[in-house]
Amino acid sequence: MNKRYLPRLRGAFLLCGVLSIFLMACNSKPEDEPGYEDSTSVAVTNFRLKPDRNVMLNLDSVFFSIDLEHGIIYNADSLPMGTPVSSLVPVISYPSDCSSAVISMRGGALREGDINYMSTPNDTVDFTGDVTLTLRAQDGVTERSYRLKVNVHKVKPDSLTFDRQATGTLPSRLGSPLAQKSVAFGGGVLSLIEEKDRSFTLATSAKTTDWIKFPLSLPFTPDLRSLTAGENALYMLADNGDLYTSTDGSAWAPTGKNWNGILGAYGSDLLGLRKENGKFFHTSLSGLYPEAEVAEGFPVTGQTNMLTLTNNWAVDPVGFITGGLTASGDGVRGTWGFDGHTWAMISTSELPELHDACAVPYFVYKQTSTIWRQTEFPVMMLFGGVLADGSLNDKTYISIDNGINWSEAPENLSLPADIPAVRMADAVILSTPMQGSLTDAWEDKPNKIRQRLNYKIEGYDISWECPYIYILGGMTKDDRLNDIVWRGVLARLTFMPLI
Repeated sequence: MNKRYLPRLRGAFLLCGVLSIFLMACNSKPEDEPGYEDSTSVAVTNFRLKPDRNVMLNLDSVFFSIDLEHGIIYNADSLPMGTPVSSLVPVISYPSDCSSAVISMRGGALREGDINYMSTPNDTVDFTGDVTLTLRAQDGVTERSYRLKVNVHKVKPDSLTFDRQATGTLPSRLGSPLAQKSVAFGGGVLSLIEEKDRSFTLATSAKTTDWIKFPLSLPFTPDLRSLTAGENALYMLADNGDLYTSTDGSAWAPTGKNWNGILGAYGSDLLGLRKENGKFFHTSLSGLYPEAEVAEGFPVTGQTNMLTLTNNWAVDPVGFITGGLTASGDGVRGTWGFDGHTWAMISTSELPELHDACAVPYFVYKQTSTIWRQTEFPVMMLFGGVLADGSLNDKTYISIDNGINWSEAPENLSLPADIPAVRMADAVILSTPMQGSLTDAWEDKPNKIRQRLNYKIEGYDISWECPYIYILGGMTKDDRLNDIVWRGVLARLTFMPLI
């Protein structure tokens, strides 16, 4: 052989050897490599439902929580009441090297049995019973079972529910009281009761069930309905217009002011009306707000309790009063607002003429996007009062834009027929402690809702404050004081908060 070809042959043999080793490495299995072990991963990484417009819109946007510690997959934000869940298609993400994935259904309304999810991922699952997903790892030994839960509301979450058993009656010492005024004060409710013998009772409670009450002797004859709560003080007019103040409701001192009416507390100040030479003027306890004659159409009596709210369009809080009677006796068909400088009529859609109605701030929830999530909106609710024809208003009205527009509330947000139509009722919002356990959040219970509720977590225990509406007093059509205290709440707010 010619020696000049030897280097070329050696190079060719060397190249073939390298290629053989490379091809052997490419064709070998991972399990053939020294030290290789089969995967034991059985963790579910994502879970959702396929869209189905026959079930509900945006079904695929419902968020599911995956609790790897407890082996539970569930939707914390429950589907609407009545949503069918007997034929849903789940989309599940898990390690691609799992050797099996089986969905088992037991006790369902439509079907039972097992589904090989690997071979039939588009098969429907009946979530009305117990459903589990069992994954087997690549090693053929390691298994993990997950309980799959599609929660559906058993009650309508956006309905106001009221009961009388949880609260009782007004805190009268003698029974059958003649009149009352109740305000939120000091973290609870304070009630001033005129008894049937014309004496007075002062009562306080943190939740309107356990009252502390005692007889009250006043150095003046009170205009009971003028009782108003400020940030740190109470205010009330005497029947001659003299303004008194108190820090606890038991000891009252004169302020040196004489007014014709109290509009409400505004921050640490108090806004009111005084009359001079037959004309009404705006006034304040501090004197910081310049006095000005009231505008035509402004209510001077019978307006609602003033609500002070904040929004994104005003630097200062805004005070709102609704309804009432003008100086000439005409009914007011809307809401007036005070921005810290001037009063103005802000309503564009009118209410019926109402006086001696009650207003309360609360919340509603609406879906505002294609994502299945409810957004909280503050609202003003109005009920009771006297209509222009002298009859009592039995409708509930609601405004989602701070009194600019009013509409009759839907049935689920209206006071029930069991609560009689009244005038001069009071409503306060009190936070009631609620408790739950995060360990059983996956059980067949009402859903959790993301909202601005204050909550505290200790281990798996969660507690939160639920805002209840308490309705106290009110004069019925036969001019008798309704002494039943009603407690209401939006059902959604009683559900455990999302965290």
